[in-house]
Amino acid sequence: MRSLFALALVPIFALSGAVFATPAIAAEPGAQVAVSDLFSELVTTTDSTATYDRSLFEHWVDADADGCDTRQEVLIAESTVPVTMASTGCSVTSGRWDSWYDGASWTAPSDVDIDHFVPLGEAWRSGADAWTADERRAFANDLGLDVGLEAVTDNVNQSKGDRDPAVWMPPLAGVECRYVSDWVVVKYRWDLSMDTTERNAIAGFLAGSCGAGTVAVPAKGGTGGTGSTGSTGDTGQAPANPGDTKNCGDFSTWADAQDWYDTYYPYYGDVARLDSNGDGVVCESLPGAP
Repeated sequence: MRSLFALALVPIFALSGAVFATPAIAAEPGAQVAVSDLFSELVTTTDSTATYDRSLFEHWVDADADGCDTRQEVLIAESTVPVTMASTGCSVTSGRWDSWYDGASWTAPSDVDIDHFVPLGEAWRSGADAWTADERRAFANDLGLDVGLEAVTDNVNQSKGDRDPAVWMPPLAGVECRYVSDWVVVKYRWDLSMDTTERNAIAGFLAGSCGAGTVAVPAKGGTGGTGSTGSTGDTGQAPANPGDTKNCGDFSTWADAQDWYDTYYPYYGDVARLDSNGDGVVCESLPGAP
């Protein structure tokens, strides 16, 4: 998609515990922007001290009523081989999951956790304490953003807990830029704030080579978990969610694949995972790819 990227200074007056003045990005969902620019959009304030209870974020649910709950959907989508399913119901019994947090690979679902990339407790402290139950449910089951839920090694996910990048980073060397970039994307999508220590830690990563990376602007999250409530000014009717129903082999040319992606990305993200490297250009092996 063509970027409508523009910058306009937004004056912000610091009141107790809040915020940094930042430039505002005006860009269509799907437009490529520097991760440092998206980072500048995030408000910094003190964490909420409201009492957190994980049960306030309903999960895992079957949002599209296809018989598979969110955990099973992620296991199916992120397996690098076709999964084996139980004879009844929607339950994955085997596959292959490559955990990019630690470099391990697993074939048994019991060895894999589905990580809320921004943990539920962190989301609560960053603004979700003021959300409705429907909004928290949408966040906890967000299949519309391909980086929001990750299949990773269970004990590595447990070591992460609900900690932010100031306190915890994946143990595998070389994934720091990916991790902080995805963190920024999720926080931007859901209008979640940062505390000062968290912001300083991420700013430290972005001051180096990580800041030169680009990310696709995500649609804003909404109560349907589709992101169709974003602030792009588009009031058109969202198309039906196609789900993870396409792969690059289903298209004869790159242009066909890109058109399909551009139709659904603003509402559901890279739902079919056609953009393997996150640069906004899908199926780069197809004829006609740039």
